[in-house]
Amino acid sequence: MICWLVIVIGWLALAAIVAANIATGAAAITSAPGGKIKVGGNNTTQALVCNDSHVTVGGNSNTITATGHCASLTVSGSSNQVSIESADTISTSGVGNAITYQSGTPRVTTAGPVSAAIVGRGGFELARPVAVAVLT
Repeated sequence: MICWLVIVIGWLALAAIVAANIATGAAAITSAPGGKIKVGGNNTTQALVCNDSHVTVGGNSNTITATGHCASLTVSGSSNQVSIESADTISTSGVGNAITYQSGTPRVTTAGPVSAAIVGRGGFELARPVAVAVLT
């Protein structure tokens, strides 16, 4: 009887750990080399492992951290915070997105009136489009 009790408690503990990891997004998303990773939603915190992956982030108020080299990063939506090690290209649209990369010199494209802050190594701001009003 005690043996079954120990087994049941063990299974319940394992289920609680798995549920907590799923709920918090603790497990990192990976892809095959050159594959695609898509993250969407609102108020999501997610870790990614880039393997020359093409990463797309959409939604609002997400916090994404990617390790490894990403072939491309595309961010849309608003108020997303994305931190990556490196990428060949970074594209962003929307409002208030902040993207930080640690190494390399990615090709950066932005769209929208006030699209994003693209912050490079050491916190140096590379691009921050500004809305311009022409008064006549």
